[in-house]
Amino acid sequence: MDVENTTPDFGHTVQGNPTLITQQATTQVLVTDGGTVVVGGVIQTNNAVNISQTPVLGNIPGLGNLFKRRSVSTSNQELIFFITPRIIQT
Repeated sequence: MDVENTTPDFGHTVQGNPTLITQQATTQVLVTDGGTVVVGGVIQTNNAVNISQTPVLGNIPGLGNLFKRRSVSTSNQELIFFITPRIIQT
């Protein structure tokens, strides 16, 4: 079983096209008919730093930090697949 998660990375572009971030999990499982398999471990972590500042005053060396606000955010996401195979007799 091959599970893949591909997302565009708009922070890096090649000739105007975003690069792709691919996460992949490959495994072999043995499941009974109607049984459910859970495949996890495809984790995505996003880190962002945002800086807001007052125009002109935020650019003054030393004193500019009094007129800036920094915020850091981190988010984690895990992609989980639930697979239930069925045998169909014809």
